[in-house]
Amino acid sequence: MTPFAVLQPLRPRPAWSRTWWLAGLLTALLGVVSPTAAAQTGATDEKIIPVPLAKHGVWSAYKYETPIEGQVCYAVTSPIEEKGDYTERGDVLLFVTTRTTENVPRRVTIVTGYTYLSGSIAQANVGTQKFALQTRNTVASARDTVANETMIKAMKAGTNMKVGGRSSRRTLTTDTYSLIGLTRTIAAIDKACPS
Repeated sequence: MTPFAVLQPLRPRPAWSRTWWLAGLLTALLGVVSPTAAAQTGATDEKIIPVPLAKHGVWSAYKYETPIEGQVCYAVTSPIEEKGDYTERGDVLLFVTTRTTENVPRRVTIVTGYTYLSGSIAQANVGTQKFALQTRNTVASARDTVANETMIKAMKAGTNMKVGGRSSRRTLTTDTYSLIGLTRTIAAIDKACPS
């Protein structure tokens, strides 16, 4: 697989609504409470409203808290460029998340806006460093704690990251993310959710 083949560029997403778009999407993604959590908390229709912490460059930081998950802080951005030969694609987001109840201080995940090809590996490139990402449904993530920290260290030192993947329809995509502002945004989530 060569994830960075020449592909046709897509139209850019409107920048004017990015913050509200992200907040709305995240509320929708995170606002669904599992039946187990609802039973344990007595909630029936609980919504999680992320609280903004910081914004640096194209990166934003948020925090929310639930009785089950504890404090959750995350840095999030969307690609500055999306390439692929497709007509429709869902939302694409890159997260660095900290959950105070887990042993993983930070976790890198990418929501790709499509379902990955079953068993495929996505690849992230930061400068000359390459990272294999496990895929499941619409999400790619670093494999373990060491891979997460190594990838985050490279991301903090880099200026952009390219992520290549293949959809269940075998469409190749390449997304480019700016890493400018990531270091300060991670500092904000580390301060708000110390591990």
